[in-house]
Amino acid sequence: MDERKKLPQILKILDDTTVVVNLGTRDGITTKDSLNILDKHKITLTDPYTKEILGSIRQMKEKLFVTEVHEKFCICVSKYTKIKNHNPAIEALMKPFEPLTGGKNKQTKQIIGNSMNINDNEVSGLYTHNTVHIGDEVSVVKK
Repeated sequence: MDERKKLPQILKILDDTTVVVNLGTRDGITTKDSLNILDKHKITLTDPYTKEILGSIRQMKEKLFVTEVHEKFCICVSKYTKIKNHNPAIEALMKPFEPLTGGKNKQTKQIIGNSMNINDNEVSGLYTHNTVHIGDEVSVVKK
């Protein structure tokens, strides 16, 4: 077995919002985690008064949200829709006002993140978009 430390990195680009990273459950990754894609550039931090160089920080290309975790890899997205349910107690208080508000949906959708700037030549794609037929096999994906 190779004794070198594994470098966490993107293994595959599936589309402009989805990538596969070589970190999984054996690395302690869960769907509650988020990752940053690191850039090679660093920002030098200089004290504006003394002009002393305090250090540097590494820039990041994108923030990723872990959506699916396997033993040795995880699937991450840069953009997703978060559905937020309202507080039931507040809903009960607002119920008499539904005729005035039109009984609006009790859920709020919020887009988190954005599409990544990617090299289209490196995109491998996850879906073939071939024609679906009766009898095609399916699998269940659990969260």
